[in-house]
Amino acid sequence: MKFKTVCSLAVLSLSGLMVGNALAQAEKKQEIPAPPAINPETRPSVRADRLADLTMVLKLSEEQRVKIKPIVDDESKQIKALREDRSLPFQERGAKFREIRKAADEKIKAILTPEQAQQYDKRRGLGVNPKSPAAKAPATAPVK
Repeated sequence: MKFKTVCSLAVLSLSGLMVGNALAQAEKKQEIPAPPAINPETRPSVRADRLADLTMVLKLSEEQRVKIKPIVDDESKQIKALREDRSLPFQERGAKFREIRKAADEKIKAILTPEQAQQYDKRRGLGVNPKSPAAKAPATAPVK
């Protein structure tokens, strides 16, 4: 009988501690404020630093920078307009995006030196496709 009473008291004490702990944790929860809304007009462009990146990586001259800036700006405007145009199906938007990008790449490469153009292609992943037969062919003939 005494054992049952002691066990009952222990169970009641533990359950009281657990309930008290749960209530204390519930009181400690604080409201986390929501992040501020981003205004699309003031948020920085994803491509805002593209010219700076190209300048640094390709070591563009000032003359090249001046010629490439309008190309990058125009490409950004076209891509932004394309993203906002929801009338085109997803696949067509993707194809149009690739066309815009390819046209800008060609214009930019026309301004670059051959070494810079090669580095630009490498950076953009426009080099040899590793799955193509040309990539699998040996670079030199085997020596006999």
